[in-house]
Amino acid sequence: MAYTGTLTTLSGVLLMSGENVDATAIIEYNVNQAVGFAEQYLALIGKYDFVANVATLTALGKEVLSEYCARSAALSLIAYNLDSYTTRIEAEDMINIHLYRMKQIEQLLADQNYIKQITGV
Repeated sequence: MAYTGTLTTLSGVLLMSGENVDATAIIEYNVNQAVGFAEQYLALIGKYDFVANVATLTALGKEVLSEYCARSAALSLIAYNLDSYTTRIEAEDMINIHLYRMKQIEQLLADQNYIKQITGV
């Protein structure tokens, strides 16, 4: 099975997961599911199908959405096995950082003025 995400790359997810992510969590199916969930969630928040309309996204929009999806998928991979990290606190800190940044992006997407900047429409 190949990677099927639209809004982010597999390398982006792995970068956000950190070097201590459990290798058994990195199955393309798991990553595809996690990225797919994030893409669907973004569509609901932004009231715009970013995946179907990816060609209309601005460069800024692509980067912001890619960051969100990579962080969301990484969060799932980290939570899959916290014990693979140096300490549990390290894993929890990474999760909290991802949650904080994702919340900021969600707040931007909830404002339709920002959606216009992201979609170019």
